Amino acid sequence: MAPESIGPLIDALSSQDTQVWALAEGALGNIGPAAKAAIATLEKRLNDKIQTSGWAPLKSLAKLAGPGQFVPVVIKCLPEVNRDNLDYTLDILVRYKEYARAAIPALLSILNKTAESTNIADIVLRGEVISALREIDGDTQAK
Repeated sequence: MAPESIGPLIDALSSQDTQVWALAEGALGNIGPAAKAAIATLEKRLNDKIQTSGWAPLKSLAKLAGPGQFVPVVIKCLPEVNRDNLDYTLDILVRYKEYARAAIPALLSILNKTAESTNIADIVLRGEVISALREIDGDTQAK
């Protein structure tokens, strides 16, 4: 895509039409680092509590910015993560664990809010969070 398309694609990110912004977000991600001007708009979309986009903007943000810039956005959104997106989120944090230590308090909060029960969903969630904590910071278990 031509550099001239970046501005209109960034403008399309503010569309209320899910298909329009999803196509724009995907195109910007495919352009890669040349489309860094879209980073602020993608971060805003991730922080939008009403969004229906799930974590799609994060995929493009990861292509446009380095982990030092997009992992903090993931951490900031962590308290709002639902169970459907938790696997993807934990995968990012573990993959970039050198940037993810700031996520430890939020992960411990998720762990503490999830009841120890016989509910299989709770058991799986707790296991995934504990595993991520061990990967990010092996000393967390002692704390």
